[in-house]
Amino acid sequence: MIASIIRLFSYMIADLLPLGGDLHFKLLNYYFKYPMLSNDSLIIVHVILVVGLTIYFIKDIIKMYSELFKGLWIILSGRATIKRTCTDLKMLNMLLVSTFIAVVSYFVVIIRAEYDYSLYLMGGMLILSAIILRVSEVFTLIKVDAKVMTVKETFVFVLLQALSMLPGVARPGVFMGVGKFLGLEKKQLAKMIFISFIPVLILEMIFIHGFDPVTALDILKGSWLLCLILFTLLIIALDVIFVITTSKSYYKFYYYLAGLGLWTILDIFFSKRGL
Repeated sequence: MIASIIRLFSYMIADLLPLGGDLHFKLLNYYFKYPMLSNDSLIIVHVILVVGLTIYFIKDIIKMYSELFKGLWIILSGRATIKRTCTDLKMLNMLLVSTFIAVVSYFVVIIRAEYDYSLYLMGGMLILSAIILRVSEVFTLIKVDAKVMTVKETFVFVLLQALSMLPGVARPGVFMGVGKFLGLEKKQLAKMIFISFIPVLILEMIFIHGFDPVTALDILKGSWLLCLILFTLLIIALDVIFVITTSKSYYKFYYYLAGLGLWTILDIFFSKRGL
């Protein structure tokens, strides 16, 4: 039980930080023959992450949807244009980004499920993630209102969400890096990242892990104590993760990402040549 808790909880934390749970387990399997998580374990992890993130950010999610309906009413009544509405209702922009992200990621998830990426690509994506974090630490644009996203910035985040599905890309790190570069407010940006992660997790469950509600319910019932412990730990950890994500030291993760990516590429390169 303790070993399972440590494995699954480590996977969840790595997914929420700029590390990547799936990537690290693949590297552990490659170097140390550490077993990958089973499909049942991945379903447990994804369900707990979806429920945990939804409950933790429930106030923000409710606010976004209330602003969505408010914005639609304003637009339909002819009191304002779509652009003006999205500018005035800041949380609405976050909801629109999350919605676009889910649709775009749908296609990327399907493509990824049918392709086995190499460790070379994973190492390269880790280095790219590190570069984005480093650049954002040095260069930052100044915005008049750091809580508002323009249409262009929204489009950039949609593309990033699709690219972040590639293995090796440190998804939260890339989003925080680009968001900081664009001058967005950190807490607002962090909320958007975690909330937008919810539809992505759902899509991964359905199209990669073959999520079936009846089967999933049986899995959760059979491991109810494990699920309860993991859920409790996740809710407690989310406070710490949110603080880390919005702190200045968060961008120092590029040292780790760059080092791991470079090590992975060089190790595979030389091992294939018998050196």
